[in-house]
Amino acid sequence: MKPNELGAPRNPTNIAQAIMLVVKVGLEVFDAACHIAVQYKKTKEELSK
Repeated sequence: MKPNELGAPRNPTNIAQAIMLVVKVGLEVFDAACHIAVQYKKTKEELSK
């Protein structure tokens, strides 16, 4: 553990990594939600036939 890791929470690289992580997770969640929505729509159409 580097000595400045605790002392500098506003480290730009840490902030950038945190933002990247949030964006990545957000995109994965969005992708999953779209996939679920498509499956739901297909299932609903199948049931309504």
